[in-house]
Amino acid sequence: MDRDCAGNCILLKQLGRGGQGEIYLAWDEEKSSYTAVKRFESRLLEGIREARILESLCHPGIPKYLGRRLEDGHLDLFMEYIPGISVKEYIRLHEKIPERRTAVWGIQLLDILDYLHRRSPPVIHCDIKPSNLIITRRGRLFLIDYGTAVLGKDGNQKLGTCGYAAPEQMDGLGYADEQSDIYSFGMTLYHMATGHHPGKKPWEDDKNYGFSRGFARVLKKCIQTDKEDRYQTVSEVRRGLKRVLRKRAAVWAGAAVSLILAAGVCWKSGYKKEQPAYAVLLAKAEKERSKAGSRFSMKAVRYYELAVDREPDQAAAYERLLRYYQSAGREKEGLTVLAEYVESKDFDAVGKDKLLFRMGLLYLQGKEGKGGFPPDPVLAYRYLAMQEHPTDTQKDCTELAGILSGKNCQGDRLWRILDRCGQKTEDFQQAYLLFQICRQKEQELKKYGDAEKKQEELADLMEKLSENNDEKRTALYEKAAFYERMIDSRGLEPWIEAADRYTDMLDREKEKAELQLKKAGLLAVYGRKKSAEEVHRAVIRQYSGWPEGYIAYGFYLAKAGKRDMAQDMYRRAKGLGAGEGTELQKLGAVLGEGND
Repeated sequence: MDRDCAGNCILLKQLGRGGQGEIYLAWDEEKSSYTAVKRFESRLLEGIREARILESLCHPGIPKYLGRRLEDGHLDLFMEYIPGISVKEYIRLHEKIPERRTAVWGIQLLDILDYLHRRSPPVIHCDIKPSNLIITRRGRLFLIDYGTAVLGKDGNQKLGTCGYAAPEQMDGLGYADEQSDIYSFGMTLYHMATGHHPGKKPWEDDKNYGFSRGFARVLKKCIQTDKEDRYQTVSEVRRGLKRVLRKRAAVWAGAAVSLILAAGVCWKSGYKKEQPAYAVLLAKAEKERSKAGSRFSMKAVRYYELAVDREPDQAAAYERLLRYYQSAGREKEGLTVLAEYVESKDFDAVGKDKLLFRMGLLYLQGKEGKGGFPPDPVLAYRYLAMQEHPTDTQKDCTELAGILSGKNCQGDRLWRILDRCGQKTEDFQQAYLLFQICRQKEQELKKYGDAEKKQEELADLMEKLSENNDEKRTALYEKAAFYERMIDSRGLEPWIEAADRYTDMLDREKEKAELQLKKAGLLAVYGRKKSAEEVHRAVIRQYSGWPEGYIAYGFYLAKAGKRDMAQDMYRRAKGLGAGEGTELQKLGAVLGEGND
């Protein structure tokens, strides 16, 4: 490595692709900080060329270059990690960006380009587009990915992205210079302000996009096909955009707060006096949540974010924001949003330990199903270790994450912590986390204690600590799943009791019916045929319009040799409209029924 940077970097996850390499988020254990790693598996010379360009740059809108390392046949470039959202993703979430916000961010981008173009030789980025622009939570813009950047007259190859790249970049010579970046800049602003990808919906000179006259004039001049008709320097473009902002200042001043709400980015200056108080913002967020019902409200999110920016030293808004994402089943998205706040150098909110603990627990347990993500003990330990005054339980969870994030899981220590935490935890989420870890590490833990009994105790504890229907459902689901795994050693009764109680908690009738059919199937497998038949009959009585109940009962009857009754079930299911190519066809084949 050619500089003192990450001595022990752990790759956490892939963030995307850039230029000719893959981009990863990594954790630098020596510096206790995140870093971005760009890995080149091939084309190493291009990676070295990019490293040399980055090494020469120093600007607040360009990620800092930290060094490079060549080992095992690949080249890693280490750069400052910029927590934030790409402009591409921002457009996806908000459809388009208001003209004023586009102009403000455009001026920030022009400041970066001015720095690049004034160097000797000038640095031509060659790939300006929304996915290469990162906006931090504080509204600061960064230009990333210098994999296609060229120095001065080196720009003689086809580079860039279709739709954003200037015509001269795409022709036979593939030449690029300062005016090429200006063209890409214009197309990027067009995409930001309209939401239209320029490669799919190109600019139309005679179309009214709802822009101010000055803004439309700046864009139009940037994206002229003939480079001689474009602005010749970014300084000229910047002057044009600043004129637009000055002319419209009076119009925009009165709408400043609503524009900020629409953009989802808060600024420390310009509207502080107009901002509602912290408590009012939180109340508005809760009101928007209530109005949205089961829908996820971005307006509620924006009110929470405004509250955070109003009082960044208070943890309540951060925690409520995370809880809202969690209640909507969008934990991963919420953790990403909160990480941008927590990772900032000035984050020091009163009561932050509770927030950090919740983030750590979510990473430690992960999530299954839609929107799920695997447990990440490394990130869990990162946030848990940031607590300043942890309770004994929080210390135990931090130690737990530390053990699980190690290369070799120390089963004896893990067992002691699980046992200790299980006896004193008074929080449902903690109990659930302990249950999941005990289940995942069951084979290793069996050497040190009764892992099955421990899971049973934790399942009982989860039910005891559940404070709402969602938590109660989760506890009963996990309890039923545990007893199902234990049927061979414990018999059917514990599972039947847990499954019946879980069924009573379900809202959807179809889910209730399916669970009852599962119960009938297990009763039949374990020789309790009379009980199985009673359950089947109960299902078709209670859910008489559900063909699957008749089909399942038909299979059971056919296997029991009751062919006539099975045929009756087949006909009744068919009469209810069970489609072809389903289990009905299989039952028909078993019974020798045709498809008349």
